[in-house]
Amino acid sequence: MIYNSNEKKKKKAALSFISPTRRHLVRCMLLILLVVLTTRLHERNYYLSPEMLLYSNNAAGEEDEKSSSTTNHDEIITNIRSVDENHHLLHDIVNQHEYYEKKLAEIRSDYEAKLAAIIGTVKRRHDDDISSSSYHNISAGPTHTTHNITTTSSDPSENKYYSTCRDTSGSVRTNKEEQDLPLVHRRMISCPCKLLAAGADVSSTGIVWERLHKDILNASYFPAFIATSEPYQRWVDQLFTYYTVPRLRRTVGNTAPPQSMLALAKIANDIRRHNQGITEEKDKRQMRILVMGGSVTAGHDCRWPSWLNIKQNARQVPFWDCAWPARLGNLLNQVLFDGESIVRVDNMATGGQTSEFAAHILQYRLFPDPEHTPDVVISSFSANEAKETDLHGTRVYHHLMESFAEAVRGLNPCAEDSPLHIVVDDFYGDMLNEAAKITSYLYKLSTWYNLMFVNGASVIKYKVLAEYENHTSVHPLTSSTFGIHLGVGFHTGMAWTILYNIINAYVNLCNDESFGILDQGEDSQPSYIAPPHWFATHNNSSKKNDTDMLYDGDHNSSQLGISTNESFVGDSTLLPSIKRGEPPFKYIGKMDINNGQAIAYANAYRTNYMDVKKLCNSSQSNRTLLVRGQRCEYSWFVNALTPYKDREQIRKKMDEIMVENNNWAATGFAKLHRHPNTGWSALANNATFSVKLENITLDTRFVVLLTFRSYTKEFKRSKVAVTLRVMNRSNMTHHSDSENATSFNESETYEIDGYHQEPMSVYFTHKYPLPSGGARVGDNITMDVKMIGGSNFKIGGLAFCSY
Repeated sequence: MIYNSNEKKKKKAALSFISPTRRHLVRCMLLILLVVLTTRLHERNYYLSPEMLLYSNNAAGEEDEKSSSTTNHDEIITNIRSVDENHHLLHDIVNQHEYYEKKLAEIRSDYEAKLAAIIGTVKRRHDDDISSSSYHNISAGPTHTTHNITTTSSDPSENKYYSTCRDTSGSVRTNKEEQDLPLVHRRMISCPCKLLAAGADVSSTGIVWERLHKDILNASYFPAFIATSEPYQRWVDQLFTYYTVPRLRRTVGNTAPPQSMLALAKIANDIRRHNQGITEEKDKRQMRILVMGGSVTAGHDCRWPSWLNIKQNARQVPFWDCAWPARLGNLLNQVLFDGESIVRVDNMATGGQTSEFAAHILQYRLFPDPEHTPDVVISSFSANEAKETDLHGTRVYHHLMESFAEAVRGLNPCAEDSPLHIVVDDFYGDMLNEAAKITSYLYKLSTWYNLMFVNGASVIKYKVLAEYENHTSVHPLTSSTFGIHLGVGFHTGMAWTILYNIINAYVNLCNDESFGILDQGEDSQPSYIAPPHWFATHNNSSKKNDTDMLYDGDHNSSQLGISTNESFVGDSTLLPSIKRGEPPFKYIGKMDINNGQAIAYANAYRTNYMDVKKLCNSSQSNRTLLVRGQRCEYSWFVNALTPYKDREQIRKKMDEIMVENNNWAATGFAKLHRHPNTGWSALANNATFSVKLENITLDTRFVVLLTFRSYTKEFKRSKVAVTLRVMNRSNMTHHSDSENATSFNESETYEIDGYHQEPMSVYFTHKYPLPSGGARVGDNITMDVKMIGGSNFKIGGLAFCSY
């Protein structure tokens, strides 16, 4: 039969429909048919054994063919036995076919479920596109507009994915239940159930955000004293319409590393399982988020819109509930964890503080509940660090920002994933050049250390700048004038902005898990640290150098699946380098101000790696001491989350070591929202005080003072002299009067200013080494402080520490 060209194409297309898998099935069916036929022949006695064939030939009486038959008997028997072996082999093939057919059915079922999920997502997306038009057309103003948006229900009974996270009673699934789930759902155990319900495994962050908008709004009616106010709810609804996905997308400066998000997801799952059935709140666990920053982050002057009829004096409303950290904690628990108290946010932000003293808080573990390392650390010091006199020099980036990043890493150096560090630029005010410089520093920091960076200012600055009139006009987006301390509108929007960035990082994780492409690179192979030419120069050598010592065992080309064929064409070092994976970011060193050569950073990286490895391979007691050990012999600083919130608490703490006091006193107000007025203050010219630590129990090398510096006239010419002395135990045995200054080995004196001309009041950190190389256990330390200029000076923190 003759085909024309079109018929040939049709025939070819029809034959191409037979996939390789189906052709394999056809072959298996033919083999099965052959086995069946062989079996039937055997049942009808058509299958003869070798012995029967021999008997048949002998019984024929054909004497003339005897010699020929005898000669070929062995060959015939061998062939027949070979057929018998093939018969058993066919049976084995049939069994294997049944096994692979079962596995194929499982894979087909898995992908059918996945396909159904994608189809459902596309359908929901189509419905959302049709029904969300009214959401985007809500007009600003006091008039309340009804929302008409189709969202994915959070009811477990109405959502397929959500049901994989909980059983019908609403309890969290167990490990065994997870193993019984289909493969596609087992891969999703790290993705929060609420995000799965919104399609986070197959959708973009924008789609997930739109589907969660109702939950986000409900969680934004905060704090409790105003949450039920209808005018307030209308105002929140209207404000939310400005924070669209395209604007929020601009704030993603650097997304979180996937391994850090995976670690957080596992922590959250463990917490939910642990808390299941526990009734006592004190026995429940929580994911700890530690927020550190200045007065903006603390919520100073977090004012409310006047038409809400809330008393305009912001100090009458606790600012920590108005500030974005408190709002963020409520959003995370309500939106991601169905109202369970999984997340706890500790806001340690303090007016006038920079990352310099915050780094000491982390190093000395002066944060709440120091026995437990925070799971997330959020830093936000933009406003205060923008006022640094050396902004365009090296101090802000290299000394302040990098030191804080190193301190976060040091919280738990032996853990595979250090606490997730989120850098937030929440500053906005009439310092545009300084703000832009800080933003560039934060971006550089986040890309160098692989940190999560939230550029919060970018979502509002264009609109606020375009609509600026004068310094007294109040902008509705910020609920404040154009200054440093912004109102509740700014803080509400900042909480949404950080939530969007966290959801974006989770969606990336969920997408990667869903398609089985989760990057295991950066911490999966911490021993793979070597220059790219390692395999080319060392693969065939038994001698090991310093670089080889970074490897845990031998890693040759055959182990990595690399061909050693000499005819290999191409770069023989490429695949081995890829196989080694990406080295952990946490070992990268600080940027060297004076040396930017690659070899310096490579050597520092290897040194850091080996130092941490040596430390973490030490005894369990040493590792415990590293994380939980005592750092300071004596310490206090003013903060809402420390025991030193007001002047009475500070007075009692200073009395513990006070020897002499003339015109110094604890000052401040009963409520910390008047801080930075709270502290240990000089009240007159030439005021002095002396403190003494006797028979210390910890080797101590440094004293750290947190001092206040202001531009106001009360602090003009303000300056103190600080004198430090150490008496060691050998000297004490020769001097009965330990108060005599001559009995001390030596002394050091430092001067500290309390006044500057910058129109901003901030705290500065001063870390001074003790004389004689420090004090040892059993030694005594004294510190004398004297006003040598002005009549006002304030100390906000004091610590004697080991390093």
